[in-house]
Amino acid sequence: DCVQRGIPHTPATTLHETLSCEAAVSEWVSQGLTRDDFAIQNAVIVIRSRRWPLLIDPQGQGKRWIASREKCNQLRVSSPTDRF
Repeated sequence: DCVQRGIPHTPATTLHETLSCEAAVSEWVSQGLTRDDFAIQNAVIVIRSRRWPLLIDPQGQGKRWIASREKCNQLRVSSPTDRF
């Protein structure tokens, strides 16, 4: 549609190429994030969200990455069955 209308654009861009940089992705990978497109796209959403995004994470990779990333902020991970 952009081509037909003569709108300048960059073909075949991805979400993480637009909203992040390779240095950030490398940092996320060093914190435990896997280097697949789906994980990186989800990381961009987590980082760019103004609120707490819903994390559907059956393998626990996202939870481990967030826990590693936020370790310096003393993040405490809890579940609905935890008693305080």
